[in-house]
Amino acid sequence: MKKKQLYGRGVPMLCIACQLTVAPLFFSSRVQAVPVAPTILTTAQTQEMRTIKGIVRDVNNQPLPGATIRIKGTSTGVVSDVDGNYTITVPDDPNTTLLVSFVGMKPQEQKIGKSTALNFILEEDATVLDQVVVNGVFERKANTFTGSVRTIGKDDLKRVGNSNVLQSLKNLDPSIMFFDNMSLGSDPNAMPEMVLRGKSSINMEDVDLKATYQNDPNAPLFVLDGFETSLQKIMDLDMDRVESLTILKDASAKAIYGSKAANGVIVIELKKNPSGDLRVTYNGSMEIEAPDLSSYDLCNAAEKLEVEQAFGMFNDPGADFESQRMMIKMYNQRQSAVKSGINTDWISKPLRLGVGNKHSLSVELGDKALQAIVDLSYQNIKGVMKGSDRTNISGAISLLYRHQNFLFS
Repeated sequence: MKKKQLYGRGVPMLCIACQLTVAPLFFSSRVQAVPVAPTILTTAQTQEMRTIKGIVRDVNNQPLPGATIRIKGTSTGVVSDVDGNYTITVPDDPNTTLLVSFVGMKPQEQKIGKSTALNFILEEDATVLDQVVVNGVFERKANTFTGSVRTIGKDDLKRVGNSNVLQSLKNLDPSIMFFDNMSLGSDPNAMPEMVLRGKSSINMEDVDLKATYQNDPNAPLFVLDGFETSLQKIMDLDMDRVESLTILKDASAKAIYGSKAANGVIVIELKKNPSGDLRVTYNGSMEIEAPDLSSYDLCNAAEKLEVEQAFGMFNDPGADFESQRMMIKMYNQRQSAVKSGINTDWISKPLRLGVGNKHSLSVELGDKALQAIVDLSYQNIKGVMKGSDRTNISGAISLLYRHQNFLFS
């Protein structure tokens, strides 16, 4: 049998074809059988699950509705109901970790271990207070609020001063301008003039217009716990009762409060939701006000007498002899008094070192259904001008009643 040549090459065609086709077929059949034989995916399909139940509360033992409970490292999670209860199904692994979060609270995580019930108690996080916008009508997350707003917590207010809310606000937010009333000076009974969104061209001397706007047509609108209030009440407000302060700076507040909000809105929220346990808190402070006379460069007694003499007060060429003698006598008397050490500082005569005091007492009590806060405060301010005093005595009672899913305050 003759072997055919392939284009003059001395290689048998039949044998080469057999080696190239048979060997790969035999090899590929073995490779494809290797991954198909083990069934690895059946392990995840047969993994056991476990149901975890519990309740989410705050430090005051109040339920937190809307808290997020999810498995750490995954997107699987649930939300607590109005009573703070939750139910979630997790892999039956003791190392599985649940992560609980709530707006304004510190997140908390815990491994499930072998338990089927896990309760969480979340603590307030003051650093995330500015994530919530309170406009006196509703609360909204800051990342969904498009207006210009700033929220200041109680700790920030008391850090810069404990005199009153307006004085602390003056040191915290530069967008609010306070104008000094030079005619009244440091009189503690004078209401400050403040501007948040600029000053209009309205005539401030119009008494009727002032009465319509209570104090100042350019002043912002003050809202205390959802109700409009006056500048004087905010000035006399005890700072220990304040929970947070929100400044609505742009015109979006007009949609809620109308034309009076054109100058901006300052919303103040007072403390609520006491722990239920009996708690008595007392705060006392002393305030010292001293006059600053460093900008006044006045003549002393000797310099004043010299200026009067140079001005011609004791020398009148047109005066008669008797008048000239009386002027010379007056000059000699005053010069003798100066040399004896008399040097009266007349600008300090109406001034004093004002020492005031402030006392506040807060009593919190109640149970799971009924809670109450009773506040009493006494404030005595002594201004640097003699006779400029301000005494304020105030009290407040805050009641909170919870019945099933209803809350009355």
